[in-house]
Amino acid sequence: MAVNYLYSRGIDNKIINRFGLGYSLNEWDALLKHLKSKGYSENDMIIAGLLIKSDKGIYDRFRNRIMFPIFDVKGRVIAFGGRVLDDSKPKYLNTSETLIFEKGKNLYGLNYVVKNRNIDNIIVVEGYMDCIKLHQYGLNNVVASLGTALTIEHAKLLKRYTNNIYICYDADAAGQAATLRGIEILESMGLNVKVIIVPSGKDPDEFVKNYGIDAFKKLIENALFITDYRLLKAKEGKNIKNQFDKVKYVNEAIDIISKLRDDVLIQHYSENLSDETGISLNIIIDKINKNRTNITSKNNNSNIRNNIKGNIYNLVPANKKAEAYVLSILLHNPSLYEKVFSNIKPEEFLTDVYKELAYDLYYKIPKIEDIDKEYYLNKYQEQEKIEDIARVFSYSLDEPANVENIMYDAIKTIKRFYLENKINSLKNEIKQCEQQNDIHKSLQLMQNLIELQKELDKI
Repeated sequence: MAVNYLYSRGIDNKIINRFGLGYSLNEWDALLKHLKSKGYSENDMIIAGLLIKSDKGIYDRFRNRIMFPIFDVKGRVIAFGGRVLDDSKPKYLNTSETLIFEKGKNLYGLNYVVKNRNIDNIIVVEGYMDCIKLHQYGLNNVVASLGTALTIEHAKLLKRYTNNIYICYDADAAGQAATLRGIEILESMGLNVKVIIVPSGKDPDEFVKNYGIDAFKKLIENALFITDYRLLKAKEGKNIKNQFDKVKYVNEAIDIISKLRDDVLIQHYSENLSDETGISLNIIIDKINKNRTNITSKNNNSNIRNNIKGNIYNLVPANKKAEAYVLSILLHNPSLYEKVFSNIKPEEFLTDVYKELAYDLYYKIPKIEDIDKEYYLNKYQEQEKIEDIARVFSYSLDEPANVENIMYDAIKTIKRFYLENKINSLKNEIKQCEQQNDIHKSLQLMQNLIELQKELDKI
């Protein structure tokens, strides 16, 4: 019966043997008798959490359950978990904590994960079956948190093996609440965290059974960064077309964004929030500034205070930073000009000042003409343009070996923004054509849009 139950859940013999799955007989003293015959005392079994002592006597803790041995990281059995074969409660039962077993310090399946030579990331799920099923389908980087909330000790344990963690808890309310708590714990240890969203209220085990492993791998690819996940949860259940829901969502979102320390990310999420809700970007930024000021004043720790930057009206968009960086590289390392010229064109710079400077540098550097810094610093009158041009000449660059790597990353950023800008313009053109019922031109533009999207996907 127990084996048939596992088969019905899609678990095969290979994984049953690998994880040592078993069955506890539907008797009150089967284990007690067996271990006594092996020379163990009742007290040993009680201490190990295998027996329960009550007014009614001593009896087996686990009866008529699928048994999951729990291993430490070295592969030694330190405890057991048991699952009922029907819908009776409690659904899962673990060995009580002992000298060698603490739920908050162990992760189910970690002993198999650490056998991998290169652990790029670890996926944390809630249940034994989720963990086992994903291992069966070839995902050997999955652990389960033994039915308890993630702890600092769990985070420290994970950090020994990787800095990249995916959380994939059940899609029900309890699972999502546990996800938010887990994010805070993992984030506090400096881990990079993403959240895998399992749709339709299913757990990973059910999802893989119904839709297959390739569909689950797609969920991994689409995993959300923690800020995106928090914003998703803040928006959940709210209708932003309703003014009260919109105000509530915007305020919650601003609280989330205010806690970020990276100015570029703050700018990014602020712009998204403004586009999404129609609330002025200036209003959003102003409120974030006030929030951050309050955070600073409430926190007496100088290190944290130093990490919270000032007014984000001075934030620089990612594309502008990237453009300034590439131009600064050309000024400091003209020997790299061929690598820059072959990968990015001046017309791909979106910032007017940088586009002009790019055309100049692309013309002058190959001819070994002097670059007059003062000329460029005095060329513009508007405050924003003066700040833009000064940024190019004030960048402090890293060692040459690192400069080249960052240069290519910056070029990718420039190209991505350039293509996204063209795509957005094309979409607006297509809308106008559709409104004017110009189907022929609309189809031509649509083909151009597809080609641009392909280019963007390659970056």
